[in-house]
Amino acid sequence: MASLLFNFFKRAIIVPVVVTAIVIGAIYLYVPSLITDGQSRATEETAAVDLSQFSVKEYNSFRELKSGDYIGTVSCSSVELGETPVVYIANNEKAVYAINGSAEPWNGGSMVIIGNDVYSQFAKLYNSEKGDYVSLKFYSGNTYDYKIEKKVTGVTENELKNYLVDGQLVLAVPYNDFSNLGNSFFYTLYVARKA
Repeated sequence: MASLLFNFFKRAIIVPVVVTAIVIGAIYLYVPSLITDGQSRATEETAAVDLSQFSVKEYNSFRELKSGDYIGTVSCSSVELGETPVVYIANNEKAVYAINGSAEPWNGGSMVIIGNDVYSQFAKLYNSEKGDYVSLKFYSGNTYDYKIEKKVTGVTENELKNYLVDGQLVLAVPYNDFSNLGNSFFYTLYVARKA
């Protein structure tokens, strides 16, 4: 009878306590390294842009650029956007891109920059708010700061050019338009003005 009672006690209490202690110990030892690894990966992703991936040249006007040429980077520290590379016109899986008709801010122009796909760095903009700051850093080294004034949802591709208003920066996050049978998108826009 004592042996039966001991086996019950061992199975009902000792084994679960020992297994729980091992699991807690493993979590205690392993989870901090996961957090550290995730932070270091995030730091690597937001580190300086590797320009060897892009066609880079000096320019004074976007008209001097060809589709896919490197323009600079866009960042929004409040949502940990990092320094996201921006190219001219071409949809590039390594960078976001400025649409045709965008003009350089040093000439009073405006830019509409589109995330490369639904899962782009720009998806992090979802957490941004009115009043957050966005920086555009150009290849020449000039930096322009903007302040988000509003968020506009449900904008179609044809309507994007309506947002090319002088002195304005628009960051566009694409979403699949499932109501349309074609491969089309609608956009959530983050409209900003020079700070």
